[in-house]
Amino acid sequence: MKNCSKKTTLIRLAVLGACLLIGGLAVLFQPLVVQVDRSAQTWETVVIDPGHGGFDGGCIGVNGVYEKDINLSIAKVFNQLCMFMGYDTVMTRYTDTALCNGEITGSLRQQKIEDINNRLAILERQKNAVCVCIHQNKFTDSDQHGAQMFYGIKEPASEGLAKAMQSAFVSQLQPDNTRQIKRGDSSVYLLTQSPIPIVLSECGFLSNQEECEKLSGAEYQGQVAFTLLTGLVNWGSGVE
Repeated sequence: MKNCSKKTTLIRLAVLGACLLIGGLAVLFQPLVVQVDRSAQTWETVVIDPGHGGFDGGCIGVNGVYEKDINLSIAKVFNQLCMFMGYDTVMTRYTDTALCNGEITGSLRQQKIEDINNRLAILERQKNAVCVCIHQNKFTDSDQHGAQMFYGIKEPASEGLAKAMQSAFVSQLQPDNTRQIKRGDSSVYLLTQSPIPIVLSECGFLSNQEECEKLSGAEYQGQVAFTLLTGLVNWGSGVE
């Protein structure tokens, strides 16, 4: 969908005390009121990458929830919000599957390598695009909580997107969040290889009881998705 031309557009998305229906789900959001100048915007497509999937469950929450399922749920709402705002979208996966041919062939390591290479191939095929990877965190210290953004190293614009998204989490959802954005390293292949601006959002800690319960629920998942959208829109308008 390409409803948004590259000219200055006033976008007012104010949903205060009201409900936005997304895929049949009513979710309450904080207001987002921004003026977006798309004349300088060089991208049109948002690639949405829900981390893990299929054989790769990611980390497991204290309540037994799999990271892969939370990632996909948030990604689906984020996808609909992006389309609502007029962006083209590409999702690396829509279902609980890994991106490899035949999930029972080869070693787990071989399957994981194929999966990540296929995700990278999707990014490499996109023109005028940005990528948002959706993940959850886990740590031995169960007190750790809060979202944190990691950004790609090849495209300088990645850092600005990470700043905007981190700021959105603080202003919209997690006012006590003091985490700082971090540059990607070799432990996250997509962040070192992506040819387009990319941010990996660790939306919260599944090792923290309270945050895990929130992230397992549809309402908070919707709020996280809306917060990601806030950061994306602010970044696109030059606000970090």
